Amino acid sequence: MARAGGTGVDVFFVLSSYLITELLLRELQTLGTLRVSAFYLRRILRIWPLYYSFLALVTFVIPRYGLPPLYLLPFALFVGNWAVADHGYPSSPAAPLWSVSIEEQFYLAWPLLLITVRQARLKWLCIVLLTVSICARFYLVANHVVHPAIWCNTIARLDPIVLGAMTAIGLNGRLPAFTRPLRIGLLVSGIASILIVVRYCGFDGPGSLLLYPAVAVGSTFILLSFLGLETTCQRTSSIFAYLGRITYGLYVFHLLVLRLGSEFLRMVPLVPRVLVLFLVNVVVAAASYKFLERPFLRLKSRLSLPAVSRSQVVAP
Repeated sequence: MARAGGTGVDVFFVLSSYLITELLLRELQTLGTLRVSAFYLRRILRIWPLYYSFLALVTFVIPRYGLPPLYLLPFALFVGNWAVADHGYPSSPAAPLWSVSIEEQFYLAWPLLLITVRQARLKWLCIVLLTVSICARFYLVANHVVHPAIWCNTIARLDPIVLGAMTAIGLNGRLPAFTRPLRIGLLVSGIASILIVVRYCGFDGPGSLLLYPAVAVGSTFILLSFLGLETTCQRTSSIFAYLGRITYGLYVFHLLVLRLGSEFLRMVPLVPRVLVLFLVNVVVAAASYKFLERPFLRLKSRLSLPAVSRSQVVAP
């Protein structure tokens, strides 16, 4: 189960790629071009303040949890995933931020590709990228690399990013009107496929050739099960919406909270300890969002397009 939990990063890759592609295509079809510099600035304002603040925290305030020198510069330059792929995970709560490096590399390259390739050929671009990723994994497996050499390799991890983009391209600005049984089926199928493949396949070796595409497809099913879903419980919806806003902070701080909390609560039974640490992580992430992230997000909102659905600008 713990190994399956690690694949949550794929769900995030799919969701992030879908949202970014949808927003970029909306801007491209609304304005006829992409304001690439404005896109980069919006991503900087969203990612960098918390990211670098956390690196500074573990480096200067609590250095026993800091990144070793071998990793510090790559993480600071958003190529930390390559350092992890080459040397393994560092013993630092900042280790999970390798996935932010892949995200930043995607943010850097994707708008440039979208303005270079005609929209009619975007699906072919996605197919090429998927082929490249599959070939990269075959090459790495043939050379007997060990985990996390594939898991943290950008080229070998394109599947969820490409499938998220293909979802946005295929839906073309519309939200799916799936029936409730179909949504439940997609959700159950997505979760089941991830659990099964993680149970029987490894993150390296021949089994990984099945694991990575299966996890990416399962993550896409999970995304599709929620797209366009309307909830009748406003309070529950508001809670999940707020948790969604602070998800970045929850991810950044979770391992630090877990390690610090485990030191102070090591005599507390497992279940109440997990609940307490989860609540502490929520509080820390909420404080980060309010006092650190939100001031920068106000600047980011000034660079965003008005909320216009692509269905309003794309001929049916």
